[in-house]
Amino acid sequence: MTSKKKDFEAAVKRHFESIAPLVDQELKLIAEAFLSSTAKFILVEYDSPRFADAFAVVAWLFDSKGNSMSKGQWFLKGKKIVVVPPAIYDAPKYESIEPWSVASELFKRWLVSRWKKIDGADQCVAFIGHHDSYFKTDLSSGKSISWDEIVKIAKKKEKKGSISEVNRWS
Repeated sequence: MTSKKKDFEAAVKRHFESIAPLVDQELKLIAEAFLSSTAKFILVEYDSPRFADAFAVVAWLFDSKGNSMSKGQWFLKGKKIVVVPPAIYDAPKYESIEPWSVASELFKRWLVSRWKKIDGADQCVAFIGHHDSYFKTDLSSGKSISWDEIVKIAKKKEKKGSISEVNRWS
């Protein structure tokens, strides 16, 4: 690993830790919404090219056919927080390491670690991935999984739960 990449990763990780309590609150609300719904899985999607412009991360609840059951819930909506500050993300010295790609991988791994600390997360079926990617990452295991496999899991899943307002955390 190059020293530029190490520096970039260290700066990004410091920022992630500074926003961890806020992200944990969002994850807790998402887990609660899932557990009080008939949804079969949660999908957290992000748009890494926009990481320096906004907190470009949204959560969706899905049914057993892979159809969204809710409006997307934007993380940290209305807060002036970005995934990676522009001073880091857009710094010319990091251009050669493809910041969007490195930040994307760091964000996925970090969110997997945050998810495991959330009460009720172990009862949820949840995935994360780039918004236009066929492959996602299981938030419980950190393993890669295809969209088709996610839908197969959802079809098999018989989750008990009450019917409630799915988008109640907005």
